Amino acid sequence: MFEKGKSGNPAGRPKKGNALTDLLELKLDKEKFIEAVIASAYAGEVSIQKYIWERLEGRLPDVHELAGIDGENFKFDIVIRTIEKDK
Repeated sequence: MFEKGKSGNPAGRPKKGNALTDLLELKLDKEKFIEAVIASAYAGEVSIQKYIWERLEGRLPDVHELAGIDGENFKFDIVIRTIEKDK
């Protein structure tokens, strides 16, 4: 147990530098990257188009509807069975 008022990590958070995110920040030319993403979207890359759309407009909610024949209420039965182990 730690004493009240004393840090459990006196050296603090490790310095930045070796994490993948840090290395990308140093090496990535953000302008060129954005241009490449946009070019891919214009070239018809649907996954890139969807990503950009969702970043700009927000993600559409997932809606799932069940309906029976001719739009009537959908009816289903749930069957629960117990399986006994071999002894």
